[in-house]
Order: sequence, then structure tokens, then C-alpha cells
Amino acid sequence: MGGEVYELHTERVIRETTEKVTEKVTAKVTAEVTEKVTEEVTADFKKRIAELEAKIAELEKNQKE
Repeated sequence: MGGEVYELHTERVIRETTEKVTEKVTAKVTAEVTEKVTEEVTADFKKRIAELEAKIAELEKNQKE
């Protein structure tokens, strides 16, 4: 009973196409999500730096007074 499992040509084409499309879509979505998250993190980082720079300037001003 240890026979081989055969795959119809159409089933193979569908499987291979699905695998290729899934791989491409996954790569594209991953790249888009990574870019979006990077932009958000960078914007948040810049905002925090600006806040800290303002706080430092305020502290330096108060120290001189």
C-alpha cells in the first residue's frame, strides 16, 4: 500500500502559483509595514528629542537666572 501520491498538472500549477503569489505579497506587505512602523518610530523619536531639547533649554535658562 505504499504507493505514490500523484498531483494533477493543474493542481501543481495552482499550488506553485499560490506559493509564488503568497511569497510576493508577504514580502510586499512586510516591507510596507516595516516602512510605516519605521516612519512612526522616527517621528515619535524626533518629537521626544524636541521635547527634551526644550526642557534642557528651559533648565539652562532657569539655572542662569
